[in-house]
Amino acid sequence: MKIIYHPFMLESYDSTPAGAPGRLESAVEILSKQPDYEFIEPPLATEEQILRAHSREIMEQVQRNERLSRVSLLAAGGAILAGEIAVKREPVFALIRPPGHHASEDSNWGYCYLSNLAIALLHLKAQGMIESAFVLDFDLHDGDGTINILGGDKRFTIYNPNGNGDDQYLADAKHALDNSPDVDIIVASAGFDE
Repeated sequence: MKIIYHPFMLESYDSTPAGAPGRLESAVEILSKQPDYEFIEPPLATEEQILRAHSREIMEQVQRNERLSRVSLLAAGGAILAGEIAVKREPVFALIRPPGHHASEDSNWGYCYLSNLAIALLHLKAQGMIESAFVLDFDLHDGDGTINILGGDKRFTIYNPNGNGDDQYLADAKHALDNSPDVDIIVASAGFDE
């Protein structure tokens, strides 16, 4: 499996809990011990890629902080690279931060600055690599940013299970996947709440 990751993501990029160091180290340590896993560093997402999902104002807001800008563009670039690998039917995991599912076209909150997943899916669509996608967003909160950007397009199905307990949660997610329309790609969006 390919792991999309950049060491810069370990560094603190703002004063929020999500921006603090220590959020990815354990995952990096565990994944790096797997002999069949290949770590790949992502490129920075381009302005053109960002503007498919976000307003210029959001992009400029992120660019005001050099560290935040770099890590956000790496995260979005990582999501794009993961998507490009996934459409080739290769297993891939994007170990990226900051998270993005609360970032909308014209606003952001919840420690999310750019909607990495929306940027990636809109890039794949623009390149003719996909026409449709199923998004499983598992986090304590709904991915309102992802919904705001992609939810109006019926070719994107976004599901956030709200089951009570692990068994119900998994059953709900399985039911949604089993009953979803045929799609070109299935992606998971994991939040950083806990």
